[in-house]
Amino acid sequence: MALKQFLMIGAVAAVLLACGDDSSSATDSDEDSSSSVCKNCDDSSSSKAKSSSSKANSSSSEKKSCVVGKDKNCFEDKRDGQTYRTVKIGTQIWMAENLNFETGNSACYDDEKSNCTKYGRLYTWGAAIDSVGKYSKNAKGCGNTEDCTPITPVRGICPEGWHLPDTTEWRVLIDVAGGQDEAGKALKSKSGWKNDGNGTDEFGFSALPVGGRFGGSFGGDYFDEGRRADFWTSSYSYRVFGGAIDMGLMDYTDEVFMGLVSSRIGSSDRGYSIRCLNDESTIPEPK
Repeated sequence: MALKQFLMIGAVAAVLLACGDDSSSATDSDEDSSSSVCKNCDDSSSSKAKSSSSKANSSSSEKKSCVVGKDKNCFEDKRDGQTYRTVKIGTQIWMAENLNFETGNSACYDDEKSNCTKYGRLYTWGAAIDSVGKYSKNAKGCGNTEDCTPITPVRGICPEGWHLPDTTEWRVLIDVAGGQDEAGKALKSKSGWKNDGNGTDEFGFSALPVGGRFGGSFGGDYFDEGRRADFWTSSYSYRVFGGAIDMGLMDYTDEVFMGLVSSRIGSSDRGYSIRCLNDESTIPEPK
């Protein structure tokens, strides 16, 4: 496995995460540590701004919004009126698009609003799990530098009836999509990936290569558009320095990576994407 290619810009180390939550890879940044406890998450002006801009976003040629009641598998986030396509994969119901709900500690790639329409927003882990507890109390107080294991399921910043999937739920998807070594091909979108890295989008998950953003109080550089997609999980590991766990896809391989993003040196303050999972999704019984 070409592990060195998976290191992020400014990363110190990476170790692959095995099947269990206690076995993880470490992706450590040399950036300064800062709390990712979500600031301004309860700022109602953010929701109002997003509501007023949702019509403009829906008209973008890069994304065709679905219409609830007309289009099959279409869901509306009542908080801002945005709609998302959904897809059932195995026993799980996923959003088929990245979350684009505006809140504190979230951003559009390269600070371009059109990229929020295309890719959804990038969130720190603290924002992803709703560390201020606005939408649920399961992860209140958790954040970048806090050792904290949220109580699953964690709604986080997801709409009502949806939640931020943990590593176990991500692995269910990965297994259905072909296993850790092959699932990336089936989950990636058919276009947009560099270096011949496009997928087959076999299940309609349509993972786009949005890239990410370095932390530093969430003011760092953006990186790797076209080359990678990273999704926050709600899981936290105490291995190495301790930190949140993300699920990653890369352009150069069909493999799926799950790695610990160290909170001790600021990496959990990075900006990654969110895919929400419906609360009615189930985990198959062991065979």
